[in-house]
Amino acid sequence: MWVAAAVLALVLLGLLAVALIRGQQVSRTSRSGATLQRALDKVASADVTILDVDAALHAPITQANAREAARIANRVPAARRQLQQADRLAKQALPDLQGRRRAVAASAQRGIAARLDMLDAAKPLLAARIEAGDALGAARLAWAEIQRAETMTVDAGGRFNQHSKPSVTTASKLAAQAASQLASAAIELDDARRAMPTADFAPFSAYVLDKAAVVRQAREIYQLWLAGNLAEANRRIPGFNTVEQKVVAEAARLPGTPEGAIAREYARVTEGPAATYAAARLRARQADARVQQLSR
Repeated sequence: MWVAAAVLALVLLGLLAVALIRGQQVSRTSRSGATLQRALDKVASADVTILDVDAALHAPITQANAREAARIANRVPAARRQLQQADRLAKQALPDLQGRRRAVAASAQRGIAARLDMLDAAKPLLAARIEAGDALGAARLAWAEIQRAETMTVDAGGRFNQHSKPSVTTASKLAAQAASQLASAAIELDDARRAMPTADFAPFSAYVLDKAAVVRQAREIYQLWLAGNLAEANRRIPGFNTVEQKVVAEAARLPGTPEGAIAREYARVTEGPAATYAAARLRARQADARVQQLSR
């Protein structure tokens, strides 16, 4: 069984350290020094969202975390504006700064650029997590319903083979329940597809339809038997067995589970952005460390 935290987790560095430039003071004795401090303050404000983004990208993929990721994603544009304002302020301050303060401004600009790259890369990462989290519940429920239907149909077949009215009656009831489970599974797969349209749920949907057709044939045979039409019931059994074996083979060819389809699609769409995010994140930390070193 696919575990979201293990399979879908991004391969990134450790959690982003609390912004090292936050609270770093530069001399306000000059206008340029005050301007640089305003830039650093805006970066510190943006880092509140950036740290939340980073935490969201490391959290297990669940429906609840998908909703939280959506809330955080809505804050990203404001954080970008803060960083863009900080960049303009740092550029404005840089020409009049000397020595360490000039180096601080230059490092701050590098940190700002890295943070903007992080947010750019985070956009598709958050979107993928939202889709995956929204699809996950429906995919798991669909698979559980498919498995319950499988158990019911096997049990129904065993009851039918006892060839007594009570056992065949039970078989008919079990087959009806299996049909209901498969109908629910089809709906859940549609919900998962709407949540994550690019994930490949087609093999599972096709299997559910084919399995439902087999169950329908089984129910017809059970009803014929109960109605006393044993000859027609027996005539249909060889054809039923052939179709059933085809569906058994189809089940064996399924590519894992619907949850696995989500995992594969998530990995595909996030591979590039995850690498970009990790590289930008490292640059931000290096720039922050330089600012801290210069501000001692």
